[in-house]
Amino acid sequence: MVAALSASYWLMQGIELVFADVNQTVLDALNARHEYPVHVVGEQAKTETVKGVSAVNSTQR
Repeated sequence: MVAALSASYWLMQGIELVFADVNQTVLDALNARHEYPVHVVGEQAKTETVKGVSAVNSTQR
């Protein structure tokens, strides 16, 4: 949840959020949608959507 809240905060500040990973399938999905869901659990469970994100392959230069 902390990562999601941090992501939402930076996006609201106009900062571009780019994830780096080695799983090309995950990267392609994130780049196609430019968003991902965050499931907040607990008594006030809800799903938040972090939008405006992209991803790069960390094994490529």
